[in-house]
Amino acid sequence: MIALCAILALSVPSDAKGMKTTGFAVSDPGGLLDISGLWLFHAGDNPAFARASIDDTRWDQKRVPTAGAAWPFRWAGYGWYRLHINVDTEVVGTDQMLSLGPARETVEIYVNGSLVAERGRFGSRPRGGARLLPLEAIVPGRLLQPGNNVIAVRVYDPTFEGGLTSGPILFGAPAQVRARVEARATTAIVFSIGLALISLCLGLGVLLARTRAQAQESGWLVAAAFAMAAHHLEGTGLFEASLPNLELASRLPTFAALVAAVCFGTYFSIRYDVRGPARLPIPWLLLAAAVIVALFVPAAWFYFAARPIVLGAALATTFYAAEVCGRSIRRKEPGSFVVFASLVVLIALVVADGLAASKEDLLPSLSSIGAVGVALIVTFVSVRQSSRDYTTVVQKMQALEKVLDERTGFGILDATVLSINSRRAFMNVAIHEAARELEVRRCSLVLAHDDGTLHIEASVGLPKHATTAPVQKESSIAHWVYEQGQRITNKTLPAELASGKRAGSYMTNAFVCQPIAVNGKTIGVLNVSDRHDGRPFGPHEENVVAQVGMKIAIVLARVQ
Repeated sequence: MIALCAILALSVPSDAKGMKTTGFAVSDPGGLLDISGLWLFHAGDNPAFARASIDDTRWDQKRVPTAGAAWPFRWAGYGWYRLHINVDTEVVGTDQMLSLGPARETVEIYVNGSLVAERGRFGSRPRGGARLLPLEAIVPGRLLQPGNNVIAVRVYDPTFEGGLTSGPILFGAPAQVRARVEARATTAIVFSIGLALISLCLGLGVLLARTRAQAQESGWLVAAAFAMAAHHLEGTGLFEASLPNLELASRLPTFAALVAAVCFGTYFSIRYDVRGPARLPIPWLLLAAAVIVALFVPAAWFYFAARPIVLGAALATTFYAAEVCGRSIRRKEPGSFVVFASLVVLIALVVADGLAASKEDLLPSLSSIGAVGVALIVTFVSVRQSSRDYTTVVQKMQALEKVLDERTGFGILDATVLSINSRRAFMNVAIHEAARELEVRRCSLVLAHDDGTLHIEASVGLPKHATTAPVQKESSIAHWVYEQGQRITNKTLPAELASGKRAGSYMTNAFVCQPIAVNGKTIGVLNVSDRHDGRPFGPHEENVVAQVGMKIAIVLARVQ
């Protein structure tokens, strides 16, 4: 990556410092003149630089436009460009137009000392405008004079792009200039806003359509889509107008591209990588690193390294996604081949952008368009796969309900169709349903972990402090029931457990502690207490608790 950037930097012609500019001659009032090339340049800010009469013979020279200029010839901050043009008598008195292409966000244009156009606002805190639109200036004929005329351009650019980033740089009849510039500019801003809207709608669609079982993986896809939308808004003026700090606004699209790469990679890790889902600390640490880079790295380092880093992150993420998707093809996972093919195309587009490595074109990069396309394909395939998964879930649910209905009619699983693949979601739904059906204030499900400790996995009515720590073993009713595999009620409580600790103060002494067994092995305990009517549990209620425990055991054995 570094070698590629070095080759690209060396391949562009460097500015010839110290050469005498020849200027341009304007002789046809209806003609069109390309005035790109070497312009005079002076770093810093001085309002006097707008005047035609100042001595600029010792000024440096910079190539305009600056796209692809070698790094030693870049600059940041305030700067002034000047160009001398020779105007014939026939042109004086006719309005002309100057176009500087998509110049940076804060620019003022002077002709012979008079302000003719501006973008953004200068001051102690410069504000920017939409640079995807061409910066055009009508030069009134009254400002032109026979012979030497001076075009002076004041620029504030925090990005080390050189202010006048790309062409066309034109001077001539307004109709001629507009014909060359405005069609391309309109296409550019429509493309950018269109891609941003597609990305935004994609994120909103996934956000609204996701299920509980897809919450984790779809959340990362939503974040990637929103980040892509922010990246595509670069140059539209939204960030520049809404943020008081222009440098921060100019960094946000690059930061958004890094965020999109991290979130996209995390989505593929969770969705396709069977070697184990991505652990959240890894993407969160990467996002924290991107925030630190975006906010605290000095401007020179940030803009020097930003493009190689974004290009490298995009390639690394896409190669990884293609690799895990390739393994899913071997597993014959539905839709994985289509996603894999789209990722291969995206890799080719990212490499093509890296080889181009310039901003000569106003249109968004190929990889930007390709990223939206890949996200659309991934979303479409994911939706289809989710539909199939949903059908499978319903079939599994119907089979499970059939087994359960053969044993009891107690319907605690009605609300678990969409969460049957989530063990945690099922336990929460089951406990709330059990508390409702049993008409109790308190209900909890205690399960054993691999280390032998018991933990409250789901509960209703328990104080928070009772659910944040393992169940104590000493004199614990739940531990006794778990180890003995026998049900205990307040009427059958052994003497040695009479002083045992309970989770919070009970309203009544009536309770049922029911073991939950799978294939003859106790895996946990179901606790219920405090009926709404205050009455103790009778034989019928104790039998219902046993049925609920049996149902929970059947489902927990089948839901991983």
